[in-house]
Amino acid sequence: MLENFNNTIYKWLERAIILVVIIEISILFIQIILRYLFGISYAEISQAGKYLFVWITFIGVAIGFRKSEHLGAVFLREAISREKERILLSIIDLILILFWLMVIFYGYKITIFSWRQSTPSLKISFGYVYMSIVVGGILSVLFIIENLIKHIFKRGGEG
Repeated sequence: MLENFNNTIYKWLERAIILVVIIEISILFIQIILRYLFGISYAEISQAGKYLFVWITFIGVAIGFRKSEHLGAVFLREAISREKERILLSIIDLILILFWLMVIFYGYKITIFSWRQSTPSLKISFGYVYMSIVVGGILSVLFIIENLIKHIFKRGGEG
């Protein structure tokens, strides 16, 4: 059930991240053209690019966890048996869940704290920028829990 839910979220995330990266590249391209060809620079364009990059980073981290493309003690995994590898991966997943729960907690606190503050040029709440920490953290935890369940119930002969 969690896997089906995560599959749906993952499909939407892939589409969303592609769209946001295209927007980010377009913003940067426009900024470069305006600055170097016309000598004009808009702070709004630069700021939007920075804030989109923050969102791309946290959503990208979650996508990496879903695809199990994160750093995970590779050198240890190759030197131990499958059963010990399963235990090691489960421990790593538990540590990652605890880490991301702390990130979510403090990300939520800073989001609430900064909600009434506006960005200088765009005049939007900083809360929208910091919310990327919470959203990316929640998605990461969901995907790590799915990986943990797979590691716990994986049989010795499975890949």
